[in-house]
Amino acid sequence: MVSKRNVYWLLFSDRKTGSSRMHGFLVDEYLKKNGVDSSILLSPRDPISDLPWNDGDIELISYYVQGGIVFFQKLEGPRTEALVHRLKQEGTLTVYGIGDFRPENRIPHLCDAIVCSSEDLAEYYRFHGSQQVVYIPDPVERWSPPERARHVRPISRGLKACWVGSSTNWGPFEPVARMFQEEEFRDIELVSISDHPQATLRWSEETVHRVVPECDIAVLPTGNDFKYQVKSNNRALLFMAHGVPLVASPLRSYKEVIHHGWNGYLAEDVQGFRAAVRELRDPEKRKVIAWNAYSSIVGRYDVDSFGARWKNFFESLLESRDHRSRDGSIEAGRMRDKTRGWLKAKADLRVAQTTIRCGQLNLPRKLVARNLPTIISRPELYKEVAAVIRERPKSFFLRWFTPY
Repeated sequence: MVSKRNVYWLLFSDRKTGSSRMHGFLVDEYLKKNGVDSSILLSPRDPISDLPWNDGDIELISYYVQGGIVFFQKLEGPRTEALVHRLKQEGTLTVYGIGDFRPENRIPHLCDAIVCSSEDLAEYYRFHGSQQVVYIPDPVERWSPPERARHVRPISRGLKACWVGSSTNWGPFEPVARMFQEEEFRDIELVSISDHPQATLRWSEETVHRVVPECDIAVLPTGNDFKYQVKSNNRALLFMAHGVPLVASPLRSYKEVIHHGWNGYLAEDVQGFRAAVRELRDPEKRKVIAWNAYSSIVGRYDVDSFGARWKNFFESLLESRDHRSRDGSIEAGRMRDKTRGWLKAKADLRVAQTTIRCGQLNLPRKLVARNLPTIISRPELYKEVAAVIRERPKSFFLRWFTPY
């Protein structure tokens, strides 16, 4: 049986996807460094929407993670829903991580807790009845050295401006992009980094962190629809961590870190972007804004501070579950104890069947494929199957659960 402090991650994509990196890999690494047994069980090379496993796999997974915390990131669909229901029946805590507005996705409402990357999104789920909803902001992954934040090119013309965003944000960006084509701003080079086909540079993590520190100004316009309003402040933090003066739309999440005229600018419309860019032509103004932006987030949005918030959140969930168990779930615990032996035998059977398919266990298929009572009644077979679980559980499960 796993330790109750174990955390298991089911991610919709791999490390190259920002949300999977921030809401999965970075937290996993922090937890491991701080004494929590954490495992990423799913991180496919290409994004997926639903779990890739069949009913038998879901049955085994639910046993394997029993008693821990299972984190679902951006997954939805019938197989994901089936696993959530099964985990909840067995007393395993479920957490859903989300950073986008997806009202058609019912999975977050089924989980024990929801982690949102903006306060507005968290309030949306609270309003719609979810009881345990927390806001944990995204961290800054890379910082420029303080010297970069203090260094500003002493020029007012020929500046370099930058925008970073996904193709879904291209629409709100276009009016500001056209602004830079006006006579007043034509001397400013605008670089767009995105997966949109018209972007100047194709998005990649390496490109972003190479180009952003070279820029003099950054712009972050957003739309008025609710799906834009609930975005996190990670794009704003990206520029601030490199000491790049920023002009952004007044999202609530941006206003958490940007104080207009002191460490950045907030612009309601294109006219507001024009006014701010005019001011930022002054190198002395850029110097003050850049340093204020950088220094205002140092120590507040680093990976360790962010990881500590996740660790505290997971610990509070476990404490809450333990409290409920003491107060009213004793009988449920007894029922689980009665079925635990059966669950282990069933899980061992599924592992044996799978290892045979993978050529990892030298047992006759016809013996392993028999029904559960046969397995239990054959001590020599049960002993060999159970040994697979005991001797190499983590390496085996991680190879099997992350096949991409």
